Amino acid sequence: MSTVIGLRRGSVSRQRTSRETVRSRPAKAATVAESDVEKVFDYWLSVMGKKRALLSPERKTLIGAAIHDYGLDSCLEAVRGCSVSPFHMGANKHRKRYDSLDLIFRNSDTIERFLQIAEENPYVEPF
Repeated sequence: MSTVIGLRRGSVSRQRTSRETVRSRPAKAATVAESDVEKVFDYWLSVMGKKRALLSPERKTLIGAAIHDYGLDSCLEAVRGCSVSPFHMGANKHRKRYDSLDLIFRNSDTIERFLQIAEENPYVEPF
């Protein structure tokens, strides 16, 4: 079963499946500068302490589509929001980190949740 997302074109209403949404990611990602995708990826590597992660084509598409929808600064903030969430950084009953790009940029709800966490935890310059 796929999730249905409402669309409205003029006065005609149609439903878009989650599969169609995923298919539109490459088209969105193609409109974004590769340097912006690399900025988000490099920031994620730095903030999350990743050493071996590669910028795969799937990750490029995921990040590019998110930048297309939310902008570069919001995507950076979503990554920061995940990094300041104790639960996502391992303070949970499984002691597991949930900090993958697949999670952060999974869908609009997830991105907006991490943006909310970032907003509630403003960045403070270290002393």
